[in-house]
Amino acid sequence: MNVECLFLKVKITLAEKKNSLYIGHLPKDKDGQEIKKELEDISDCTIKSFEFDSSSKHYGWAYFKDHDTAIKAIKLIQKSSYTATLTKKA
Repeated sequence: MNVECLFLKVKITLAEKKNSLYIGHLPKDKDGQEIKKELEDISDCTIKSFEFDSSSKHYGWAYFKDHDTAIKAIKLIQKSSYTATLTKKA
């Protein structure tokens, strides 16, 4: 959507609801299924899927069924030893 005001042209992009959390401080000695289970226990939410960011396995993404579930999960995960950020995977 473009909006013109006097001589200024502004592009407005509507925000999408995000259902994924970027999770940090992952232990290297655990695989994706172990981390997924632990995050589900911490957040009391079902995670649709979990994947590591790269070969370093220090970070990853947890995908939830909807935005409200992701918001609930982030609040609880941030109280644990992990870090969590609401984001859309690029």
